Amino acid sequence: MKYLIGNLKMAHKFLLVGLLGLGMAVVPAWIAIERAIRDLSTARSEASGLPPAADVLRLIQLTQQHRGLSAMLLSGNESVASRRADKQAEVE
Repeated sequence: MKYLIGNLKMAHKFLLVGLLGLGMAVVPAWIAIERAIRDLSTARSEASGLPPAADVLRLIQLTQQHRGLSAMLLSGNESVASRRADKQAEVE
């Protein structure tokens, strides 16, 4: 092996070292690129769940408002009857 490398021309020696360096750099670069692609896929998947979550939060908010208006109506405040009916329609 020593004689094989020693008998090569200088340009071929640099080419050999360059190819070895390139080979050593390709594997970590490939792993980093693959990990970045996986992270982007995960981020897209998480982002697709935001609109349904916002809808659920809006439903919870409307339900709580309806519950508050219902409690006011049941405690004798008749002035909130129409607001409670409107809120019920929103919840449904």
